[in-house]
Amino acid sequence: QESGSLLSETPRREILRYMNIRQDAAEPALLSRVEEEVAVLLKLARPAAVYERFPLMLGEDGHVTIGPESFVSHTLQKNLDGAHAVWAFAATLGPEIDRRIRRSELGNMLTALIDQAAAAAMAEEWCGLLCERLRGELLPGERCVARFSPGFGDLSLERQQLFQDLLQMDKSIGIRLTDAYLMIPSKSVTAFMGIRRKEKE
Repeated sequence: QESGSLLSETPRREILRYMNIRQDAAEPALLSRVEEEVAVLLKLARPAAVYERFPLMLGEDGHVTIGPESFVSHTLQKNLDGAHAVWAFAATLGPEIDRRIRRSELGNMLTALIDQAAAAAMAEEWCGLLCERLRGELLPGERCVARFSPGFGDLSLERQQLFQDLLQMDKSIGIRLTDAYLMIPSKSVTAFMGIRRKEKE
């Protein structure tokens, strides 16, 4: 579990982007509201993550084997092409962020919009920090490819179950899955990140 202060540098332009507002078009009153809500969310955030490195095997016709789990995904296989191992990770901002958003939705809709956008930007910032950590744990001569999450391409949301099976994320950091394979807390992310050997210069 990490300190919410890690997220204090979340770019405000990213929050506005999630709100579909250009930074140069945002009124001072709105920017002030954003700062107020970010301060609240930073106090509530409890960033946490669990991750593990697994061996990887890529077969024919989209077959992917990550550790003990085998399944079919052509788009994930393409993303992992050339990789020999993979990081699997789950990351979350914690349950208090969800509670804050629910309270906002029952009150002021502008506040709710800001909270949703700020929390999304903070979750992305947390994943970026986590990916930097994983790159720092690579072996000499290795590099990571871009992360890939369920819900993209033909890697369906049902594959969220893989992360539960591989990482026990419900017990380790409190992420559980609904019957529709959505994550609770909602500001949570799961992803695979392939590991390749650097090309010789």
